Amino acid sequence: SNAPPDFYGRLVRRLPAHASFCEKAARRQDFQKEKEMKFIHTGDIHLGMSPDCDHPWSRERAQAIRDTFEEIIRQARERDVDFLFITGDLFHRQPLARDLKEVNYLFSTIPSVRVVIIAGNHDRVRPNSALMSFTWCPNVTFLMKEEMDSVVFEDCNAQIYGFSYHTAEITEPRLNTLDIKDNGRIQILLAHGGDSRHLPIERSRLAQSPFSYIALGHIHKPQVLQTDQMIYAGSLEPTEKNDTGPHGFVKGEIRNGKVRTAFVPWAARAYKELEIPVTRETTQYTLRQRISGLLEENGKEHIYT
Repeated sequence: SNAPPDFYGRLVRRLPAHASFCEKAARRQDFQKEKEMKFIHTGDIHLGMSPDCDHPWSRERAQAIRDTFEEIIRQARERDVDFLFITGDLFHRQPLARDLKEVNYLFSTIPSVRVVIIAGNHDRVRPNSALMSFTWCPNVTFLMKEEMDSVVFEDCNAQIYGFSYHTAEITEPRLNTLDIKDNGRIQILLAHGGDSRHLPIERSRLAQSPFSYIALGHIHKPQVLQTDQMIYAGSLEPTEKNDTGPHGFVKGEIRNGKVRTAFVPWAARAYKELEIPVTRETTQYTLRQRISGLLEENGKEHIYT
């Protein structure tokens, strides 16, 4: 706690004289539970994917996905967050044991960060999946069940909910029938979907839920459905030419029941549309000059369409 040394003593002295020792201890505990909770929300990493596989830069794009994910791990450590939420499709396809070991090593480098993961439609849990017998490091919780599950973190007074895909599609709006009551904890939902074939979502119903924050995955473009409450982090790196615009992660903090979030652009490259007007008088030389100037202005590291 960042409270001055005598803060709790002064708090107890302000309680009525007849307050019991247990009542005083409970009040002290409540104040301690109101400390700040910080998190990073990401998803749709698609490790193992090679975007633009029919282009010569495909290998560089695959490496960029790995590098940016490693950078998110470093950000979680440097920002001293309490949680890292991964809302599905950490892997582009069914992960092998070696894939899990590599990612697990990265998670082991941030032992003070609680990592909570669900599987999406791409890396769904299958009966023969290496996930079924894999042992994660102590700070990782993978909510692998097909039905809604949760994990409680008593030290943070938090309960994180979510479930994983076991099939390629989930067409029923499962979140519409959730019966989650406010239990006094910070309640956070991880979910992957949002279209007709992948967990249809009714934002108006979800907005009435007791969740302090709803971390969404599957849609690759970052979107805010409800300010500071219901957010798609988008894919960490753009994976195809329609993934235009900024990509990165969501940082958030919850303090005294108040949630504040911000999107942090972090992708190494972006897909950008480039329009160059051409007339009959345009020569190849002037066209090259215009293209060169626009690349200098917008960044040569990006991919232009």
